[in-house]
Amino acid sequence: MTRGYQPDWDGDRLWGEEGEQYIRDLIDRPWEAKRKSYIDSSFYVELEQDPGATGQHWKPSGLVTTKAENMFFVVAETGIIVIFPTVLLRAAISRNLGKNAAETDGDCPTRGKLLDLDQVLWFAKKSGWTGV
Repeated sequence: MTRGYQPDWDGDRLWGEEGEQYIRDLIDRPWEAKRKSYIDSSFYVELEQDPGATGQHWKPSGLVTTKAENMFFVVAETGIIVIFPTVLLRAAISRNLGKNAAETDGDCPTRGKLLDLDQVLWFAKKSGWTGV
């Protein structure tokens, strides 16, 4: 008796074709890419910015204002890309997931949330997210 995964070639092929079409559709929709410099499971999601670094004029930005349907995070020089549906990130943050975080270097500081991949996966499962 064989244990574990049993191949179903027709079903596997169909699932693969559906997955390929999903990726083609995903790329054809509005998306935004961010570079993630650290090789870890945390993702910085910008929510507001202070152009000119005055400390006085914070305004909505990033996830709050994007028209992108998906946010692509390119992880350092690994070639790994993690894609989050924008609506899922917004829902997770509206439920107060993540830690407050900021990027303070440069002439346009930002504030946002640092979300861990495990948190987002947990939230997606708990909320019944299907996404596809």
